[in-house]
Amino acid sequence: MLAEALHILAGCIWVGVVLALAVMLWRPTVQGLERRVLLRMIGGPLAVVLLASVGIVLVTGLYSAGRQVETVSGLVTTGYGRALLIKTGLLVVLLVLGALNATRLHGLQMPWRRPAIPRPARMVSARLIAVEAAVGVGLLIVAGVLAESAPSRETATPVASSATEAAASTVERTEAGSVADLVVTISATPNRAGLNAFTVTAASSRRPAPRPIDSVILEVVGAASTVSPPLRPIGAGRYFGVARLDSGPVREMRAVIERNGQQLGVTVPWTVSAATNTSRLEPYVNTLAASLVVLSLGVFAGWFVLRRRRAVPDLPDFAELELRR
Repeated sequence: MLAEALHILAGCIWVGVVLALAVMLWRPTVQGLERRVLLRMIGGPLAVVLLASVGIVLVTGLYSAGRQVETVSGLVTTGYGRALLIKTGLLVVLLVLGALNATRLHGLQMPWRRPAIPRPARMVSARLIAVEAAVGVGLLIVAGVLAESAPSRETATPVASSATEAAASTVERTEAGSVADLVVTISATPNRAGLNAFTVTAASSRRPAPRPIDSVILEVVGAASTVSPPLRPIGAGRYFGVARLDSGPVREMRAVIERNGQQLGVTVPWTVSAATNTSRLEPYVNTLAASLVVLSLGVFAGWFVLRRRRAVPDLPDFAELELRR
């Protein structure tokens, strides 16, 4: 709540100052020299206020984004995430316009490094400042829409800390088929691109079973290639194996059961779930926000040191004083 409050306050100060500047420059009574004097008087303090507001907006906005959007994919798969991307795009446009206006006002020299004798203020474009103010108002509107929208709740898959949690967090798909007297069941976990565990169960419907099963071969038939995980018996009629699937589509799975020199094949249709980006957004934006804080503190420390050096001028010696007399 504190981050949201600071974010809204800094954003309103930023846009409000730009609006006030646009109104002052568009006044018909402010002409020529008066406009230059006005810009020279408020240019330095204005830059400090705007830079502080921009820094607070960026840091608190990144932190809030990590709290409201759970995963990276949530930025494009949820309405809240898409609105946040639109807001980010408007923010980038606003930063570019602000940098352009600041360059026109102060030149390429930083506002805190002013010479001892003030130079005439540069003329800025009132229309460009008005455009910056309009984009800022649009940004506030999008922020209001975000405030009324439900945050993204697309959660990332947690890292399992035990075998029980790992089994609970996986997704399994199972298909069954039959051939002769055999009922064959094929399952894959987690049935996504990447490393998968395959289990094949073959049981005879007759009692007693006519002949024991010698071996089982599993083939994962894709559009471009076929993967055959090596299976090993883990119980009566149960076989287990691990193989890696690529991101291509899987059309079917084929189990070949060898029994008493005879091969019996069972084919079932199959599809692999699409891989989803479940990486969390929070670590990325928090790292970026912390980097901005450190950078801002470094800039402020440098500005403070330069200001202290300018505040204590060098005293001339007695010989120089006599020459001046």
